Amino acid sequence: MHTATQRMIFALPLACLCPGLAIADEAVARPEAYDDTRQILYWAESTTGTVHVVGLRSGVTEYAVLRETGRSTVSRLSLDPEGKVLSVWSERGLSRYDTRGFRPLPSPATVFARSERE
Repeated sequence: MHTATQRMIFALPLACLCPGLAIADEAVARPEAYDDTRQILYWAESTTGTVHVVGLRSGVTEYAVLRETGRSTVSRLSLDPEGKVLSVWSERGLSRYDTRGFRPLPSPATVFARSERE
């Protein structure tokens, strides 16, 4: 997680990129994840369910906006250890995205074990 100073540093360029975006108060932290290797910030509008992908390597560049039908809130974002998969937790459950092409990944298959009685 980022400290308050780091959040303010990221919020200022985003505010310049999106003038209508209000800088979040520290009491209402927005979900975010940061890829140090690629210098990409993933942040979510917690009330709309929209996830923004912003590159910070040479200036501020918005690479993608990730939306999902029916998703209205995002509670958490995280990257896998290799930085290849972005996980988005919302009221609809878990959504996963490829971080190279920013496309949704299929949900992992669920396997149920049969009981001995059946």
